[in-house]
Amino acid sequence: MMPQTKPVELDPDMTERERMKYYLSQEREYKRRMEKARPCILPKTVHMEVMDMLRKEKTLSARLLQKIRDRVQKWYHDEGYACAQVVNFGNLNTKEVVCEVVEGDISKLSVQFLDKLGNVVEGNTQTPVIHRELPKELFPGNTFNIEAGKQALRNINSLALFSNIEVNPRPDENSEGGIIVEIK
Repeated sequence: MMPQTKPVELDPDMTERERMKYYLSQEREYKRRMEKARPCILPKTVHMEVMDMLRKEKTLSARLLQKIRDRVQKWYHDEGYACAQVVNFGNLNTKEVVCEVVEGDISKLSVQFLDKLGNVVEGNTQTPVIHRELPKELFPGNTFNIEAGKQALRNINSLALFSNIEVNPRPDENSEGGIIVEIK
């Protein structure tokens, strides 16, 4: 799913008309994000659990939303999607509850060579040699998974070319909700 945009504080001096115009633009932006979002990887079983939670409670409360968030995030983290996070619950003024999740989609793969002091240097190993050892799940367009990172460590380590190897996911400042995977 798509990450939420950052909320803007409303000017207390706004007229009712300006406020309504703002809310309508927010609604359009929300719908646009939902239309662009790809289907999430959350399985139907967890989806059904959440639906049951909603049916049992009758009324929507902050406590129920917290339980839903915890359940959804637990599944992602249990499955190795450590960067996944529930970021929003959509427009709660409708009869539909939309759970927005940033799953940790990989936007970039970066391979760096470091000297003993940790400075980036030109490596002797060609980057394609390292790329061929990486699981396909670590390339851009996939969702970052801890198990794929561990597999990359094992594969690169088996080359016996490097003394220390790290696989680090970090937020991509240029792609909201994106993850850069650094191989050092």
